[in-house]
Amino acid sequence: MYRESWVVQTKLTPPFLHKRTLHRSRVTKRLLETLEYRLAIVQAGAGYGKTTALAALAEGAPPLVWYHLGPDDTDSLVFLAHLVHGFLFALPDMSRDVLALLEEWEKSSRERPWAPIVDALTNELAQRNDGPWLLVLDDIHRLNDAPEPLRALDWFIGRCPADLH
Repeated sequence: MYRESWVVQTKLTPPFLHKRTLHRSRVTKRLLETLEYRLAIVQAGAGYGKTTALAALAEGAPPLVWYHLGPDDTDSLVFLAHLVHGFLFALPDMSRDVLALLEEWEKSSRERPWAPIVDALTNELAQRNDGPWLLVLDDIHRLNDAPEPLRALDWFIGRCPADLH
């Protein structure tokens, strides 16, 4: 069963950028160009500064929803709980109706129990007029062997409002 205590708030917060962090304005500018696209992938080897470059976006506009994935996020319920709470963390005035659907998860016998949750989150975001928004899924490769969270994410990307990137 879903419990809010499963949600680790530090996974939903961009990493702290030390004052000695090298700010690369050209990279930040390129990343902001992703607002022209629905989806952008930042890919490079370990240690190239992907997370640091994306975290620098949190210091400016547009608003950013951050989710750092770990090994436990391969569970669909854990994944969706963090995704929903990431938006709630960034949008404190957002409706809590999606949380009620997370609580109903265990009782569901549907083939895709995550679909109503994703649809409710999508509808909630579509009703807002305060975009554009950036959603950063840091270390998304953790879901490579997790078909259900990937299906839920694909469902979300296919339905999310045009001002979410």
